[in-house]
Amino acid sequence: MIKVTNVSEDITTREMFGVITSSPTSPARPPSFSELMCTLSPALMQEAGTDTDGTSQNAQSSEAEVARQEIVFKDGSLHRNSKQTRILPANVAFDLFHTKSVNDILMAVYDALELHRMLAGKRRVVHRDMCIFNILMYPTFQHGADQQKSLQDCPRPIDEVLLGNARAPEKQRARCLLIDYDDSAKLTTGNASAITQKTLRCRTGTPSYTARAVCAGAVHSERSSLFWDEQMPLLEGNARDLYIKVYGEERYNKYNDLSPDTIHGGIPPSRTKYRQLQAKAAAMPFYHRWEYDAESLFWTMYSALLRVTPVGFTEKPKDGSAASLTYAWEIFRKHAIPKEPKDADTRTTLLSDGRGLMAALPPCMAPVGELLLRIIYHILPSYPLMDVLPPHDDHLHEAIERLILQYLVDNRDTPIPLIPHQLRPVYCSEPDVRAARRTI
Repeated sequence: MIKVTNVSEDITTREMFGVITSSPTSPARPPSFSELMCTLSPALMQEAGTDTDGTSQNAQSSEAEVARQEIVFKDGSLHRNSKQTRILPANVAFDLFHTKSVNDILMAVYDALELHRMLAGKRRVVHRDMCIFNILMYPTFQHGADQQKSLQDCPRPIDEVLLGNARAPEKQRARCLLIDYDDSAKLTTGNASAITQKTLRCRTGTPSYTARAVCAGAVHSERSSLFWDEQMPLLEGNARDLYIKVYGEERYNKYNDLSPDTIHGGIPPSRTKYRQLQAKAAAMPFYHRWEYDAESLFWTMYSALLRVTPVGFTEKPKDGSAASLTYAWEIFRKHAIPKEPKDADTRTTLLSDGRGLMAALPPCMAPVGELLLRIIYHILPSYPLMDVLPPHDDHLHEAIERLILQYLVDNRDTPIPLIPHQLRPVYCSEPDVRAARRTI
């Protein structure tokens, strides 16, 4: 269990997807680079119920004021006030391996995708380190949080969608908690554009969970990523009805492919040779795109589902699933951000081998294995190489969310129960991936 309240003793917690502001007890000092990267705009502070002068409107104590830091970029063009702030929906949560069912993992991932869309779209912040360590579940709210102000445009949690009724924000509850914005970056324009672009070109993250293009520092152009076959998934039956009740038909139609020639609203290359696409990829500048965080969320979900133990399942070392699990986990956990950019990604095998993925899961988890395969078909393509790019930056978020929603509706009455914090054994060395997090 992780208690976020350990971050600081002086904390005011906002409602779901709100802001916590902490007052350091140490003397004022210039913020580190990591603190600067997790800084959010004064507009966010104000909308979340905190004045831009750093004072909480609903502070529970007078100690909740935020230390202000003056930041001057010495090119003479930028002068900003920085506050140490983090987007948190709660103050206590558990890691994904503590889950009680497969459906609970999927619901947490769904809410994380929705939150990331809001952060990137409304707050212009990309996380850049979405991993098993930073996506938590079963958040518990601090006493009195119900009376505190929530974000006016907070995303709709999955529970609201499954209910088919968008309740008032103060009554909504998130299934996820996102932490550790030390590697986050602002998507800004104007005077800060040069700084932002340099930041977004960095290869950063926790290696096993980092998107393939980010690891390579280039638009990926492996053969397996040069197929654009899967259009935006269409919801069926009750899943479609629930989606439209909460989000509206306008949003649903916005992402749909209206032509058989489009993929996620974009147009893929036609009859282009492999070497030509490789040359195009090599000439394109790399920067951190929204969809790369969505891919990191996929790797997080993938790792959790590989290792959780279903109730009643007994692992036998000589079973085929145990050997397949060990093989997949060895590749996944030993993956590293290469020193030289544009190297091939070792995890491509895991994405391309659907039969191996199914073999690594317990037989009772075959339905969720099929879900992972469907998501992989949308993760694999190199969207930046399309002749016409998808018109919406969050197109991959939408595709994954729709597939998860369809699964949850179809399997609402038959969740796969899990044993919390009992992981399936693997017979390989496991390096400390968290310590290996790096930025290049």
